[in-house]
Amino acid sequence: MDSATAEMVAMTAWPGIRTTAHGPWRHRFSNGYTNRANSTTVLSWADDGDVDEGIDWGIARAEADGAAPVFQISDRREFAPVAAALSKRGFGEASPTVVMTRADPSFGKRLLRNDSVDMVNGAAGEWFDAWWGLTGGSAVGERVVRAYMARLPGEVTGALVRHEDTAVAVGLGIVVESGVYICSMETDPHHRRQGHASAIVSELVAAANVPAVLAVEADNRAARAAYVGLGFAEVGGYRYYR
Repeated sequence: MDSATAEMVAMTAWPGIRTTAHGPWRHRFSNGYTNRANSTTVLSWADDGDVDEGIDWGIARAEADGAAPVFQISDRREFAPVAAALSKRGFGEASPTVVMTRADPSFGKRLLRNDSVDMVNGAAGEWFDAWWGLTGGSAVGERVVRAYMARLPGEVTGALVRHEDTAVAVGLGIVVESGVYICSMETDPHHRRQGHASAIVSELVAAANVPAVLAVEADNRAARAAYVGLGFAEVGGYRYYR
């Protein structure tokens, strides 16, 4: 899977509650929950495009939502003029992120070291309660986040690892047309480095049985190395401009 396809899987699986289109530009709004779902992005770029007009449109859409403008721009070479124009206008780079993929979904249980991974349908109920507790909540509030999770597209599967009947690690797999997006990975600090995240990823990918995509912050080298150990390869990336 190439970078463009992987980025599209992530965008489709984690959309805005409301998305507005303007040529190749997309503005997403989700009441402030996550950068991706509350930012403007551009799907493709040609040298003869009016980059400033697109940026102006994104700024206007954010202001209409009562939010500060945020742009999510791919690191692919074709988007260099967009990134340069944003920098020239005073937008600073933030949260550089690496996109990783695994084409073969068949590794599954061969990597599993813990048989207590439970799979549930959707991102609500017990899974949401466990995830919310492990994340420590969100500044936008539980009601907003629950509403967002309830609207996730595709086939949504939650995974939980339990220790003495308490969920100590969770993850989410969202299957859309071209693959499964692995996200919302959280592990209790007292239960890290025990293979729980690896078990969750292997189960979610095996259950989906399609190529997998995930995104990890570029400075999280430990996570990147762990995912490489699970057979993922880095294919691209993106960053935000604020």
